[in-house]
Amino acid sequence: MNNLQEVYNHTCEVCQQENMVEHCSDKGTHHSYIPIYEELFSKYKDKPISLLEIGVNRGYSLYTWKNYFTNANLIMGIEYQRHIVHKKEGVEILYADINDAHTVLTNIGEKTFDIVIDDGSHDIKDQLFTFQMLRSKVNKGGLYIIEDLQNFDNDYGVFKLYNPKVYDLRNIKNRWDDVLLVWEF
Repeated sequence: MNNLQEVYNHTCEVCQQENMVEHCSDKGTHHSYIPIYEELFSKYKDKPISLLEIGVNRGYSLYTWKNYFTNANLIMGIEYQRHIVHKKEGVEILYADINDAHTVLTNIGEKTFDIVIDDGSHDIKDQLFTFQMLRSKVNKGGLYIIEDLQNFDNDYGVFKLYNPKVYDLRNIKNRWDDVLLVWEF
């Protein structure tokens, strides 16, 4: 598997075999993120990166990242619903509410990340809180990404001050929330 689409497709096959469900990660099914992620992540592919994803649900997106970033030092997820995640070897899971800054920052400790993906609650207040809390944990040259901005037309103003790159993909699958905000540090 060379590209992210192939890795993602393989992850979906594994998920379907293990869980008998159609979709275990929405990044390439409900949403249109895989081609954008291929573009953004290709320069990190073979490097010893660290990645943090907030809101991992079943954990299959972490499995995708683990299999795409084969030289990664750390693939970590934060999820508050302990019963949902199917933990895979080679990934670290922190079970916590992202709004509990003390618990999150204590458990992250001195770790820093090359890529942070917020696929958490999708609530604008949580996304802003998380961005403000974790942006200092992004390494120079790294990325911070917010997925699924729920109400882009009304909520983008909250983030405009921080000057993100906007990937508005709502017209591809006619989804109201198919929007990525991306910061390069």
